[in-house]
Amino acid sequence: PLWEIRVGLENTGIRIAYDVSAKLKDGPTWLTIVDSTVAYGRIPLDLITYDTGDTYVLDMSSYPGGPFTVTHEVHCEDVCGTTYQAGVSIELERSTTGTDTPPIDRVRLAQNYPNPFNPNTTIRYELPGGCHVRLAVYDVAGRLVRVLVDEQKTGGVHDAIWNGTDRGGSPASSGIYFYRLDAAGTVITKKMALLR
Repeated sequence: PLWEIRVGLENTGIRIAYDVSAKLKDGPTWLTIVDSTVAYGRIPLDLITYDTGDTYVLDMSSYPGGPFTVTHEVHCEDVCGTTYQAGVSIELERSTTGTDTPPIDRVRLAQNYPNPFNPNTTIRYELPGGCHVRLAVYDVAGRLVRVLVDEQKTGGVHDAIWNGTDRGGSPASSGIYFYRLDAAGTVITKKMALLR
């Protein structure tokens, strides 16, 4: 009966966003919102931020079936003290086949969370079937920093954790890094930020 919606915000503005929060505001009358507020804090430009409290917990015990829409309000301030608010609606449909997990039909790589991070971040990837997986971290110059996964994996959802260290175990410096997944003939690269 409980369902989680994971939410991240990307700062596509022209300034750093401060005191960013999102509140799940509207939903169907049957829907109970167990956790309604997500505090993101400060989001630098061009970065997607997740936080430890980034999951909305919804009580689905009265779910009648079919799609439904929930709306959350986003609040933030820029460096000049200007306050912004925006409403974002999300349309969702819970599976009625006895499971809330759709089949994995292709290789997927999620945005790491938290991002920016210090000291650890989690990278989630999905595999439609068993295959050899290589997941590695590179710096902005394309140099290999750390190999997180280099082995055969079964199909399904997997998590890898980077603790912000290089191949020698030394702490990597603050900055932008890229993580690259190579699995089943698919290569996907995403960006993340380490803040010391």
